Amino acid sequence: MSLIGITSDIHGSKIAWDKLFYSLISKEINLWIISGDILYHGPKNPIPEGYSPVELASAINEYKKPLIIVKGNCDSEVDQTLIKVPIMSPYGVLFIDGLKILIHHGDKNLDNWIFSLEEDDRFDIVISGHTHIPLLQKKNGIIFFNPGSPSIPLGEVKEKTFGLLNTSKRSIEILNLEGKVLDSIIF
Repeated sequence: MSLIGITSDIHGSKIAWDKLFYSLISKEINLWIISGDILYHGPKNPIPEGYSPVELASAINEYKKPLIIVKGNCDSEVDQTLIKVPIMSPYGVLFIDGLKILIHHGDKNLDNWIFSLEEDDRFDIVISGHTHIPLLQKKNGIIFFNPGSPSIPLGEVKEKTFGLLNTSKRSIEILNLEGKVLDSIIF
């Protein structure tokens, strides 16, 4: 597979979608993972720049590369009526290039369950979102990755971010929307 784009918490921003999915970097990406909170901005969040859920749903439906999308805490059954790709599963599991990857939104703490698995059954990478804060850390042999948010960033830095997983080079990067690498890990 090689290059996988990872994002979360787009929250209805068509501008964020366009910057991510139509950038120079995006042309090399074979698959995108979106770990929830796609169309609705949520009651606790400000309305992001370029907020247009209907236009964003249309762009998702027209996108030609494969998408894996899991349900976030702001996603609803109404959202699914607008998007052709399934978005209502709370979890996704991807087995690719010898890697076991768990995808979830991150609003439910799964750490106890993840670490209760037998070592041979554990995931290599756990991808989440929800916090809008980028995270890349290795814990007990598992890489935990949160790409942050391309539309409503939170945390100290408050930079709009996404992630790249290179399955052949065995690397994950956090990048800002201009393509600058902010953090990376080789595993």
